[in-house]
Amino acid sequence: MSIPSVVLASEATQEQVLKAASLAFCADPFMRWIMPSAPEFLPGFMDMVGLFAAGVSVADSTTFHTEQFEGVAIWLKPNVHGDEEGTMAWIAEHVREDIHADLGYVLESMGNYRAQNEPCWYLSVLGVDPAFQRQGLGSVMMKHVTRIVDELGLPAYLESSNPDNISLYLRHGFEVVGQIQKGTSPVVTPMMRPAR
Repeated sequence: MSIPSVVLASEATQEQVLKAASLAFCADPFMRWIMPSAPEFLPGFMDMVGLFAAGVSVADSTTFHTEQFEGVAIWLKPNVHGDEEGTMAWIAEHVREDIHADLGYVLESMGNYRAQNEPCWYLSVLGVDPAFQRQGLGSVMMKHVTRIVDELGLPAYLESSNPDNISLYLRHGFEVVGQIQKGTSPVVTPMMRPAR
């Protein structure tokens, strides 16, 4: 397989990016803890990620995808945040009440780790359609933005919600800086990539 081009998402392609990300995260432990059933997850993931990051990232020209949407990456520049109030309102309405406290703790902890590492680029979502995984597309997406970040001399930060992905991030210079878990939640792993 030839190395695909990485292109900038636009308002016109935002829905396609979110659909591709939904496929990539369909078995993600953390996301499926939040939305365990298909009827919840399929529309819910797109709504939640759209509020949390994609809307502002697309507008800020920091969402990328491969030409055929096999892989997507949603980044936020330093001091840029998604619709946190809208995200919390969506959670209150759509997520089962028995995990609200644990989810609130995890999200607050994620925010605290990120705040400690600003100004930095924040990787909100990196995903590859399962039909195209294990072909190096995650690395292609990662290299595209870490090259930009390195040119700016800035650090980058992410939280891995799937332990299977940690090795990818380690290969691209990220270091584990903590671990977040509460109650029944899966482990979320904050990771930092120092400025170069």
